[in-house]
Amino acid sequence: MKSILLAFGLVAVSFTATFAQATASAQASAQTQSISHTATVSKNDFNVKVGELNTIIGQNKPGEAKAKWAEVHNMMLSEFATLKVKIREATDANNETDKTHYIDVLQKQNNTYREIMKLKEDMIANKVQLNAKLNEYIAQVL
Repeated sequence: MKSILLAFGLVAVSFTATFAQATASAQASAQTQSISHTATVSKNDFNVKVGELNTIIGQNKPGEAKAKWAEVHNMMLSEFATLKVKIREATDANNETDKTHYIDVLQKQNNTYREIMKLKEDMIANKVQLNAKLNEYIAQVL
């Protein structure tokens, strides 16, 4: 249990460091040009990728599943980054309604993400639960 908590802590620290770098880069870019931000992950694209992962898991191909998982995971991280940019934009515009909404979505996604990461450890055995949680995550994509 302690090792799981430590692993989540390390993931959180790594994610925070990556976000800090992305935030600094986005802020520098915003200073030189006007940014029109759109979602980097569409529900449809994410749904397709999850369907591909589910098919591979159903074929009991753990190696291929791991590779496809990396693509799904990158999409999840992109969605986190998109939300964080939207929170920053709402903050800069003093739009508390949008800021509160995006923070709420981010918190829900983060909770679902943590559940997915637990299930991901054995994708073959947890196929049904993993697919359900990934679909829950898809529903939360803006």
